[in-house]
Amino acid sequence: GKIDVDKFKKDLKQKLPGLSDVVSLSQAVDIHDPILKEVFDEHAPSKEIHVTENESPWFNAKCKDARRERRKAERHYSKNRDNPEALENYKEKQIDAAIIIDRTRHKYFSDKLSDVKGNAKATYSNDTPQ
Repeated sequence: GKIDVDKFKKDLKQKLPGLSDVVSLSQAVDIHDPILKEVFDEHAPSKEIHVTENESPWFNAKCKDARRERRKAERHYSKNRDNPEALENYKEKQIDAAIIIDRTRHKYFSDKLSDVKGNAKATYSNDTPQ
């Protein structure tokens, strides 16, 4: 959900003591830090996220580079929406990435299937495409 900014400000004003009795910066930090953490946790609790790499065996450095270039072009376009060259570059990078990823995946599974040609059990094992 969204943070209720007014309530957040109100809680900060209520819970934070004044600085009139503070004699040093480190004392101010020692006093204010736990209070700030408490208010932030109450209004905007941190969330743990897990980012996983693409674990597909066929996804190699070329695929990763193509995807990175596509995202770079996308970010550039999102900041320059009125620039037709940015849009064209983004579209090109989308197509390039799709082709590279598709060809890499296709080659991986074609090679895998040709390696087990004539072996029905290996052909239909979990290591082949679904």
